[in-house]
Amino acid sequence: MEQPTDFSRNLQNGKLSEPVDRGGVRLLADQQGPLTAIGSDVARAYGLPITSFKRFCLLCGPQVLFVIDSIESNIPVTTTWNWLLNNRDGQLDVKWFGTDRLVARRETAGMKLFNLNGDRRETIRYAYIHDSYHCLPNHPGEGGPAAGCWFVGQRPNQPSNASDCM
Repeated sequence: MEQPTDFSRNLQNGKLSEPVDRGGVRLLADQQGPLTAIGSDVARAYGLPITSFKRFCLLCGPQVLFVIDSIESNIPVTTTWNWLLNNRDGQLDVKWFGTDRLVARRETAGMKLFNLNGDRRETIRYAYIHDSYHCLPNHPGEGGPAAGCWFVGQRPNQPSNASDCM
């Protein structure tokens, strides 16, 4: 189940049409000191059986980000999450701890990814990453094969009311 992405704004009588309603509702957008909080519900973008899909992003200072998802549905559904990390120079160091957490480091930057919901299948795929896009191959800024490490997690048939914290 994926949200549709084929929406566009058109010219009508020489004027740009109204912005496209993608189904999201902003729940929260606030900043107090070093804490920034953003929350939204995007259930309408996915449609039934999803009845609620809330995501909260909490940025605590310049280096700590929490992403918290809460999904409710009429029937059990499979959830999938994706993270694409930069490995253009081959210096990405990834260590898995069990099936629900990983630590990724590249030079002086790093991230810890925890999934607190258990019963997940984690896989790694390789992808392309580009600094800039050009329609022809072999141009500056184009990443090669495995320039990106794409981490995919799936939780099949999760209960109709479940939360993930990543």
